[in-house]
Amino acid sequence: MTSWCRFPVLLGVLAALAGCAAPQVAKDFKPEANPKVGVVVFSVAHDVEGGDANKTIVYLDGGFTSGGAHFGSANGTAVVLRRPNDFSDVQGYLHVVEMAPGPHRFTHWQISNGSGLRIFPRGELPPLEFEVRAGEVIYVGAFHGHLLRGKNLFGIEITGGGHVGVVDAADRDLALLRQRYPQFEGRVRSSAFPLGPWSAEGVTPRLDPMPLVR
Repeated sequence: MTSWCRFPVLLGVLAALAGCAAPQVAKDFKPEANPKVGVVVFSVAHDVEGGDANKTIVYLDGGFTSGGAHFGSANGTAVVLRRPNDFSDVQGYLHVVEMAPGPHRFTHWQISNGSGLRIFPRGELPPLEFEVRAGEVIYVGAFHGHLLRGKNLFGIEITGGGHVGVVDAADRDLALLRQRYPQFEGRVRSSAFPLGPWSAEGVTPRLDPMPLVR
């Protein structure tokens, strides 16, 4: 197969990887009525300057190609009704997701600048692991995409690089959780990931577009 044949195939894979995410827990969800599953709470956001054209994506249990899922900070496209921003100072969403009991891990991230550039870490990331308990609500933290922005050859400001880390936004996230799911009041176990950049030691994020041919 030539490189020209691979091009649309790879674009299709990338589109799928950044497409639909796992559904959110219903507003009337009651843990006591669902004793065989747990609820995991976290946020995914990026710098507000990126708007909803940019997107930070984190992958759970390897992403959908490995039987997992992925979650983003924006979902605006030309064909999908845009979900309003959950926050005022950043662009992003609070994710409240039903998961099976047992060990889980976030395994990867990428940032899309909305203009065809995808920024991702070089090499394997240390997984961010957590345990889901049946009938429990757990908060695991806030992912944030730190964007590197500048002007392109046409003088338009775009995102050309960046990295993803875990930030301290528990107060913000849990306040919104209480507002949307008052039935979770007093039932949330906080076990947030360590704060700081999410990258392997000695590894820097790639600032170049994902290669079309490997």
